[in-house]
Amino acid sequence: MRAVEQAARTACADGLVWIDTAPNYGSAHQALGPVIADHPRAMVATKTGFFTPDEGAAALRAGLLTAAQVRVGHSLDPGFVRRQTERSLAALGRIDLVFVHNPEHGGLYPSELHPALRQVFAVLEEFACAGRIGGYATWSGFLHDT
Repeated sequence: MRAVEQAARTACADGLVWIDTAPNYGSAHQALGPVIADHPRAMVATKTGFFTPDEGAAALRAGLLTAAQVRVGHSLDPGFVRRQTERSLAALGRIDLVFVHNPEHGGLYPSELHPALRQVFAVLEEFACAGRIGGYATWSGFLHDT
């Protein structure tokens, strides 16, 4: 979507709405921050997991991602989830709901996926208990045994 800010303002003018975004949706986070500030009734959902090439390169330099994670473009590493959620909070101003974005795309074996998700939810629970996010954590996408 090219005119993210204007589309969000139009949607918010109708009252209570959900705004759904993610760090890997181009510049949407930055464009939505001012809209969210102007519309306190708007509910804000974002995601963690996928990242842009620039975010991946910065996290690799910071030691938060491996080269393999950067190649995949997805991470469930707790340190990265913490950083990505902090960055989303800074851009959006507030978050009501965090999805773990397609965790099956993280390059993990099925036996590694559920322990990784428990760690991700523990990080998100820290944010919720501190009152920094709305208190909900879920995943988007499908989990399967193959």
